[in-house]
Amino acid sequence: MTTRYFSLLGCCLIMSACSTGGQRFTQSGFLGGYEQLSRSKRHGNAAFWLSADYRPAQYDNVVLAPVTWLAPHRDEAVEQRLKEELGGSLRDVLSQRYRIVDPSRVGQRTLYVRAAITNTRRTRWFVNAPAQVVSTLALGSLSILAPLQGGASVEIEVSGDANRVPVAQFSFYRNGKPWNFKGSYVAYDHARLAFREASKQLGDVLAGQAVAK
Repeated sequence: MTTRYFSLLGCCLIMSACSTGGQRFTQSGFLGGYEQLSRSKRHGNAAFWLSADYRPAQYDNVVLAPVTWLAPHRDEAVEQRLKEELGGSLRDVLSQRYRIVDPSRVGQRTLYVRAAITNTRRTRWFVNAPAQVVSTLALGSLSILAPLQGGASVEIEVSGDANRVPVAQFSFYRNGKPWNFKGSYVAYDHARLAFREASKQLGDVLAGQAVAK
């Protein structure tokens, strides 16, 4: 019996090693060019560009364009829900610093934010659950081993004022972490967490707090 458990555990570990989470920086074409992006010094999963003329204090308002879907096709309801998740995260984070205004209000002191979901991965609970049971029995203590995690990649462009000239570009990805236990079982919970983290890091970029490598 012990041999069987450790054999199954070995299989689980091999699956875990082969699973990279699937997310990485994308080049969907949404940003036009990507060579100007620099990795964040603090966050290896984020890259950004800021115009030399950009001054955070010059902007008080933000317009959020509808989120674009550029990832591989999912069920229509799933795509819509994930677009709403990213849009909601951006609104929640950016509203702490800016006033969110209607698109008709684009003008001076206003940033126009366009975002795209460029990749997603769904958590496979039916793989993670058996892996956690087997590894828990084999190790004799609770295991968080979850070979197939979810995640998401996004690209965001920010334009200044009514001329829509880009002042910032941002690329980000996040793979799920096994210690996020809920994310190992809820299909796109890791994607939701990715959107939240992306929004926070974009906020830091626009506030002039992000540092490039």
